[in-house]
Amino acid sequence: MEPDLGVYNAWLAAQMRGGGGDSSPDLPRHTAAHIDADGLALSRLLVAKLRFERLLGGSAAAARWFETDPKQFTAAFDSYHNQVSARAFFPSEEALEFQTWLASPSAQAFGTAGRRHFPA
Repeated sequence: MEPDLGVYNAWLAAQMRGGGGDSSPDLPRHTAAHIDADGLALSRLLVAKLRFERLLGGSAAAARWFETDPKQFTAAFDSYHNQVSARAFFPSEEALEFQTWLASPSAQAFGTAGRRHFPA
């Protein structure tokens, strides 16, 4: 049976954002059996770390927010990371993705703090 790469890629993208559980009902059993849980967890942490570093490197406003209120910023970043697929390659692209997310309804909980650091 040929694996469905679209299903696998969607599952893997969800895993790198930190969600979706360890298995998918649409993921072939033989494929899931070959995925190392520790390796997946480590990869998930590395993706989050790289996104975090890209964001702080690409946005002085994000860096200031992190310096002044690390708990609130980290909560906002975690929410962003779990909701938005990693597409950015450069720090400036990650910063733009974050700022766009921050202005969206899904980031409403962080709106006041975000607007203070990212004025329109």
